[in-house]
Amino acid sequence: MKILTFSEKETERVGKLIASCLQGEEVIFLIGGLGVGKTVLARGIAEGAGVERRLRSSSFVLVSHYKGRKFNIYHVDLYRLEKRELPDIGLDEFLGEGVIIVEWADRLGDLLKPSISIKLDIIKGNDRIIEICGEEKISECIREEIKKDAYFGDRHLLL
Repeated sequence: MKILTFSEKETERVGKLIASCLQGEEVIFLIGGLGVGKTVLARGIAEGAGVERRLRSSSFVLVSHYKGRKFNIYHVDLYRLEKRELPDIGLDEFLGEGVIIVEWADRLGDLLKPSISIKLDIIKGNDRIIEICGEEKISECIREEIKKDAYFGDRHLLL
């Protein structure tokens, strides 16, 4: 499924809708280059989980933990990690403890299996394509949440 967004606010809103489809133990891979909105989407997911403090880009911190009212968020940023360091980061320690959101997840290879993978691309300016694939139950829920959301509806879905 592909979703169009036309502002940072819309990308964050998609994150909140994604959070409404999560049980609290999923692994989410975020893939895309610098400045495509990975952290913005992660911030929306965290807000949807009931996290009260603002999720920040964690380029200098490997894992940031945020307590949410619905579930915890483990925000992982692999931007500064060398490929040889990946097997030693211990992400499996967080499995089942909350939602793990991994930025730059394409660097992980097969070290961790995602519930959903989300690829973000810039069309131009603030316009983004957010492509979601993974577990059918979650993907279908997200599609339905987007369709019924009064703000988005079908005009943002590229199916």
